Amino acid sequence: MCESEGLPAGEAVSFKLVYNKTKYDIEFQLDGTVKQLKEHLTSIINVLPAMQKVMIKGLAKDEKTLRELGVARGSKVMVVGSKLDDVVSVNTPKAESTSSDKPTTTTTTKEPLCKQKLHRKIIDKGVSEDAMPGIKNTKDVLPSYPLSGMLNKHGGKVRLTFKLELDQIWIGTKERTEKVNMNHIRHIVSEAIEGFEQYHIMGLQLGPTEASRYWIYWVPAQYVDAIKDTVLGKCHTGTGMAAIPAPQSRRPWVPHGPPPPPSPAAGPPSLQKHETISKPLNLLCQQVILMGDFNARHHYWAPGLPLHHTNTSGRALFQTLMDAPRLLLLTPPGLSTRFHPNTATGSVLDLFVGDALFSSKFVSTGPYMGSDHLPVTATIPGVIPRPSPGCLPRWKLSPSGWAKHVEALEHPPDIFSCHTHNTSHGSSPRKTLVG
Repeated sequence: MCESEGLPAGEAVSFKLVYNKTKYDIEFQLDGTVKQLKEHLTSIINVLPAMQKVMIKGLAKDEKTLRELGVARGSKVMVVGSKLDDVVSVNTPKAESTSSDKPTTTTTTKEPLCKQKLHRKIIDKGVSEDAMPGIKNTKDVLPSYPLSGMLNKHGGKVRLTFKLELDQIWIGTKERTEKVNMNHIRHIVSEAIEGFEQYHIMGLQLGPTEASRYWIYWVPAQYVDAIKDTVLGKCHTGTGMAAIPAPQSRRPWVPHGPPPPPSPAAGPPSLQKHETISKPLNLLCQQVILMGDFNARHHYWAPGLPLHHTNTSGRALFQTLMDAPRLLLLTPPGLSTRFHPNTATGSVLDLFVGDALFSSKFVSTGPYMGSDHLPVTATIPGVIPRPSPGCLPRWKLSPSGWAKHVEALEHPPDIFSCHTHNTSHGSSPRKTLVG
């Protein structure tokens, strides 16, 4: 090596220098300092001294000599640092990044669901023979019957039953039926199947991550929006009674014209449903029987029902019966009308509610007719109608009217054909009978 100015004369040593995975053979004086070594290496590795870090059994300080650091013949010295050209290129902005005619962000196109490997193996099997017809570019409300003929990720048949009165969606397969509360479904994704746009792939997200999605294939396109509105919409308060039909969707009603004044805070669900049931019942005439599948569970008509199995409809109907003195539960307690198709467990769901006038009725279940609900019949004996108030017969007996009274006893009058006329014993009208 050529001696440089400022370097002490004396014994030199040869060692290996490693920089950026490249090895160099260096010869330098043992009594030379690390600072002097950096200046010597600038022309060799093209790194300024200020940017060099010399590693000799750790980070070497500038004032130390190679002899003090124990550098011997064949030792390995490592240098870390950035070249001046690299520093300049990093700090200089690129022309295309400052140009206004080029986008500064990049967008990635996500692969369609129907082309992903996870879904492709199910879609390649084709539409099942019993799939419901799909109609694209159409939005229909949910039908009253379950959606069937769809497939899950295992290729098994799936049917969806929307139990609005329970706020549940039932996912039925050949092996089991999973009852999912609608408020547990956090998100629903759907996408039309390429080449079969009348059907969709739909994912019900049952947990916090995308891995918890329950995938359903060949969902008819016309019901996709209705499913989303029903599951992700506001709470539904339908009762499922024959006299109070439940709406098909939980989409909130938007009034026309100016918005109504703010209403007080809503009460608990049982109170809201109680108002939903009681208001229509109060509008019914007195001599009425209301019958149907209330889907109301309460130990008042199901004595063996555990208290924690009482639902909102049951509490609402029970409170309605307590508040309406002229309404009675006509169904005898414990009369099971619905039996679970798998466990044969009985439930008291079909009820008769009516006026006390029909309290002498006889309610029983009929024979099995193919449904999980048994037919319910009520036998009501003939009831003599009650006369209207103010039309009851009044008698004022006198010797002159005795013959007429005897004649009336032999031929009882119709108490509903009476009329009012003035008597000869006063100016005020009286209710009398015309024989």
